[in-house]
Amino acid sequence: YPSHVYEKPGKYTVTLHVYAPNGLYDEYIDSVFIKSPAGSMTVSPPEACIGSTISLTAKAENTSHYIWDFGDGNIGQSATASTTHQYLLPGSFQTGLILQNEDGCYAQADPGTIVQVRPNPVISLSPDNPMICLGSSIQIHASGGSSFLWTPATGLSSNNIPDPVAAPSVTGNYSLEVTDDFGCRSNRSLTIEVVQPLHLKLNDDTAVCAGSAVQLNAIGEEIYQWIETTEGLNNTGIPNPVARPQTTSVYTVTGSDQQHCFSDTASIHIRVMPLPAVEAGADAEIWSGESVQFNGSVGSDATQWNWQPEKYLSCSNCLSPLCTPLAETKYTLTAKNRDGCVASDSLFVKIDCAASHVAIPNIFTPNRDGVNDVFMIKGISVIKHMVIFGRWGEKVFERSNFIARDRASCWDGTFRGMDAPAGSYVYFIEMECPAGGTFTRKGSVALIR
Repeated sequence: YPSHVYEKPGKYTVTLHVYAPNGLYDEYIDSVFIKSPAGSMTVSPPEACIGSTISLTAKAENTSHYIWDFGDGNIGQSATASTTHQYLLPGSFQTGLILQNEDGCYAQADPGTIVQVRPNPVISLSPDNPMICLGSSIQIHASGGSSFLWTPATGLSSNNIPDPVAAPSVTGNYSLEVTDDFGCRSNRSLTIEVVQPLHLKLNDDTAVCAGSAVQLNAIGEEIYQWIETTEGLNNTGIPNPVARPQTTSVYTVTGSDQQHCFSDTASIHIRVMPLPAVEAGADAEIWSGESVQFNGSVGSDATQWNWQPEKYLSCSNCLSPLCTPLAETKYTLTAKNRDGCVASDSLFVKIDCAASHVAIPNIFTPNRDGVNDVFMIKGISVIKHMVIFGRWGEKVFERSNFIARDRASCWDGTFRGMDAPAGSYVYFIEMECPAGGTFTRKGSVALIR
């Protein structure tokens, strides 16, 4: 079976010549119709900006289906002779079109068209982060195109030039649209920060007692500096220093923003109130078991005073208490005046404890006349142990760990609830010093009635 490839569409006449062996001859004539779609393509517009929509239109015959090659790696298909495409990158793109007829024949449209996609303008702005003080201005510089449009126009010397002078009253955003000579557009935003004046505030005037401290608190600004009188401040570059003035003082602070656009000043008056005069008196040294009279004093403005600690004192809120200590003690006299200011002074009571200071009576008369009624040991604070025996060796009294001057703890001359007979009694006494250490004494005492 013979075959033939037809390279062009059209009607072709085909003749078949037939020859027989006996010399007979015949021929058969027929027609062949070669169909092929044919057409061309146009684009509109052939040159555009990034993001523009391009229309592609085919002019073709015997076509039922269109396959579009947009040249940027994308392919489209349609049953109509037109389509659209959006180019998102700049460059030159060779388009193409393949046609298909109802018989399934394909052909490429001729010729293909080149689409030129222009880049959008690149906008440059200077400065990048503009900042101004309220009431001042700054010039903005833009480039990258042939026409410029700023929105909003508020605060700008002009909104259609590349280099407007900006003087806004508040921080705001501006949008700039730049168009090149072909009409391609780009947009960019710019924020202009406007520094506003702040209001410096300081805590109210106050009063402190001499030697006391008060914390200052400035607010409303970003940078602080204390000026003029700074004596007594622990830091002059912070908003909240601690002030410890020696005399009545006025402290002044200046505050400003970080850009030093605006500054403000505020002051605080601190009255220093005097402390009450207080004297505890001189330190004292006494024998163990003895007493000492304090002689404290306070100023005429004092309204309250007291001694601390209260132990071993006859009173704690009087100026001259009687102190009978069992241990060495530091006493503090504290006074408060009408302003509520407090002052104090201290003294120390030292106890001289030694066996040589101990005085033990050799006679006592328990006749209940209030004089020499008990067997009391002097010159010592604490009796660690005391035992007393009668003439026949019987134990008539025993006690441990009691205060020597406590009459109720001493022997009152009784035995088993009855008056002990007059006579001589033997004692053994173990004594203890407040600072530690013990010693003993033994002897006899006469009970006389």
